[in-house]
Amino acid sequence: MIKRDGLPPRRRLTLALMALFAPLSCDFFDIFPPEIEIISPEEGVSYFGTFPCEIKASDNRKVTKVEVFLDGESIHEFTKSPYQTTLSLAGVSNPANLRAVAHDKAGNYAEAESQVSISLGFKLISPNGGETWPEQSNQTIAWESSGNVGSTVSLQYSVDGGNTWDEITGSTANNGTYPWTLPNFSETQSACKIKVSTDQYEDESDDVFSINAEPNALTLTSPNGGETWQEQSTKTITWTKSGDVGDYVSLHYSLDGVVNWNQIIDSTVNDGSHSWTLPNLSETKMACRVSVNSTSTSFADTSDANFTITGGEITLTSPNGGEDWREWSTQTITWGYSGDVGTYFSLHYSIDGGLSWSEIESSTLNDGLYEWTLPTIGQTETACKVKVTSPSTSQFDISDGYFTITNWEPVLVGTYDTPGHARGVSVSGSYAYVADGGSGLQVINVSNAGSPTLAGTYNTPGDAWSVYVSGTYSYVADGGSGLHIINVSNPASPTLAGNYDLPNPALDVFVSGSYAYVANDGSGLQVINVADPASPTLAGSYNTPGPAFGVFVSGSYACVADYGGGLKIINVSNPASPTLAGSYNTPGIALGVFVSGSYAYVADYGSGLQIINVANPASPSLAGSCDTPGIAWGVFVSGGYAYVTWSQVSLLMGGLQIIDISNPSSPTLASEYGLLSRPYGVFVSGNHAYVANADNGLLIFDISGLDR
Repeated sequence: MIKRDGLPPRRRLTLALMALFAPLSCDFFDIFPPEIEIISPEEGVSYFGTFPCEIKASDNRKVTKVEVFLDGESIHEFTKSPYQTTLSLAGVSNPANLRAVAHDKAGNYAEAESQVSISLGFKLISPNGGETWPEQSNQTIAWESSGNVGSTVSLQYSVDGGNTWDEITGSTANNGTYPWTLPNFSETQSACKIKVSTDQYEDESDDVFSINAEPNALTLTSPNGGETWQEQSTKTITWTKSGDVGDYVSLHYSLDGVVNWNQIIDSTVNDGSHSWTLPNLSETKMACRVSVNSTSTSFADTSDANFTITGGEITLTSPNGGEDWREWSTQTITWGYSGDVGTYFSLHYSIDGGLSWSEIESSTLNDGLYEWTLPTIGQTETACKVKVTSPSTSQFDISDGYFTITNWEPVLVGTYDTPGHARGVSVSGSYAYVADGGSGLQVINVSNAGSPTLAGTYNTPGDAWSVYVSGTYSYVADGGSGLHIINVSNPASPTLAGNYDLPNPALDVFVSGSYAYVANDGSGLQVINVADPASPTLAGSYNTPGPAFGVFVSGSYACVADYGGGLKIINVSNPASPTLAGSYNTPGIALGVFVSGSYAYVADYGSGLQIINVANPASPSLAGSCDTPGIAWGVFVSGGYAYVTWSQVSLLMGGLQIIDISNPSSPTLASEYGLLSRPYGVFVSGNHAYVANADNGLLIFDISGLDR
């Protein structure tokens, strides 16, 4: 091994002198070249294909790189230690000259040289024995060459263990791989080998491999039984082949189960598929089959079972993509048809692009149209489709593109910011009466819902929680100041008619006949005779176990939202002596109640809306429930929907949910409006929902689109 450094004599002298006057740490004045030694390859050892290259290099400062040259050509560069790798000997002369050059930061270098002894020749890598390759498949022959053994090679194969050889290619680039399409054999060959060679060198598979000859067969795959194809439509006949079954096939079809055959094509390439335009049929044929036949051999196959060719066509025309239909609206599904497609159709819709389907109608006359009332979906769906199907022929058509079913939402059309904290609201005629906390009763003119205005006020002495309007009087549950009866015959100038002090804060009031029923917090239900509004008197009371928060009277019963005590049903047929008829302990905290028909709808704090069957007041039972995002405060029922206000007080947020209660045992969210702060009471009148919102006063929503 030869070692040299690369420092010119003149610079060596100059730098030696300058080193006397400069710090030794400066790279510019470094006069010492690196040390370098070739550890591997070892002299006297012959290498095949590759050789291990290991360089030992050091410097008084730092080795920045080590270059490796083979026969004068740069083949590798190290930038950090260890300086070890494996290098190729392909195309290299024998012996090869290896030179390594180490550089330092100051520009000094040193080099070392060595000889690499090469074992010339080839090494076949694949197939090398034990493989099983299918005939006519595409495989890769791989080999390794060592040294300069030529730029091209020839490849051959043997099926008798190497006794005789057949050419694969007489010349291909010596690049280590060759794509080979295996020949066709009539039987499996189990003693196969591959040979790679030049005039001087060669190698073959170490052991034999196999080439599998597939059995000769034609197999029809479609239509293979059970399909329903439409007359005059274009379908693809498919089949598979194996072995030597010929290059061309003929195709035929039968309409009577294989008795009679009709030609599709007399000769087509045996490539596994053929596009077929089905014949025009006057009626549906259900015993159809197809056959594929080799034109040069006896191999053939037929559909395993019958398939159907339908006479006629169904074409869905609306909705066919791009429409925007609103939930609950009534729309017309239309379609056209030709031929014999059946007398009755079924209709389905999908909101997930056709992944799943829901029934619209199981059977409707095939007259080309159907009036469809769209369902409640809860949110806008943009991947909707409709499918029309003939059950008798299995024909169908689906919307070509997606249409949209838009979720209905209430629209905020008007607001009036009251001075207090609005908690309750009641509407009569053109006026909304708002229980406005410390600001008493606010009378708002809502004849123009989009621009409500103040008509009049009456500042009650307490904290107005709830209001009920009956005739020309507003009955205000005024917190610690009891019940206040306000004459609102002139809405612009409300006046006090009378009042009745109660033992606890009045939180809610309901008027029926000559009596006002007051939810009186810790004193339960108080029944006040208001036959003479100027002089109300106590008729009777029932002390419920929980703080009474809400009340609703239906017939002879007062339903009380009794906070932690759930729902209490009080028999008030004798107002002077109310008695408990029944109770239901709701899972949350009962704050509000509304009765409609045989059901009591309870705003149950963190447990949302609870629907209680009160058909038998002595034994109320749970019918259904629907959760709300926050605390359920108020509830009002109108037209098959429950309007529920909810809030999250700590976050100063809330909303109005509209819940479909057409099936009380399974209520569902129909729509909602969020972004409210602290909504409490809600009242529905005509096409509007009125919400008492503590921070924003009276909010008016247009719900005219909610009717089905």
